[in-house]
Amino acid sequence: MNIKTFVKRHKSHWVLAALIILASSVWWNSTAVTHAANTNWNASYWNNKTLSGTPVLQQQENDLNHDWGDGTPNTLVNKDQFSARWTRTLNVSAGSYRFTATMDDGMRVWFDNVLIIDSWWDSQVHSLSADIYVSAGDHQLKVEYYEAGGDAVA
Repeated sequence: MNIKTFVKRHKSHWVLAALIILASSVWWNSTAVTHAANTNWNASYWNNKTLSGTPVLQQQENDLNHDWGDGTPNTLVNKDQFSARWTRTLNVSAGSYRFTATMDDGMRVWFDNVLIIDSWWDSQVHSLSADIYVSAGDHQLKVEYYEAGGDAVA
């Protein structure tokens, strides 16, 4: 059970581009995605569900594709009751894209500061998608996640 974020361009083949959207895996389906495979996520982790205070861990991550099971992202991070934020710049060609996020527990996804996926509640593993038209160029992607208890997927 991973968080998978897929961006799909109409009539294009699957390309692993972002390695998101928790799961967290962030994948993009498109030849339109450029520079994404070589760009890291800026990751921050907190020992609370609210992303508040000072992060206990900040690091670069190649993928946003996490299935920690009942474990922890790092010995500095709680096994349960933790949150994370991933940010990155994504360069794409203009077109229609589908973003899909798979998570356990809560997750929110923003594209250029617009909330496109909102599942900010305790839950079992599930997926949500958003279809949006994107102009060509650099765009900001932000994913927020929290783990309440049990398995952790982002």
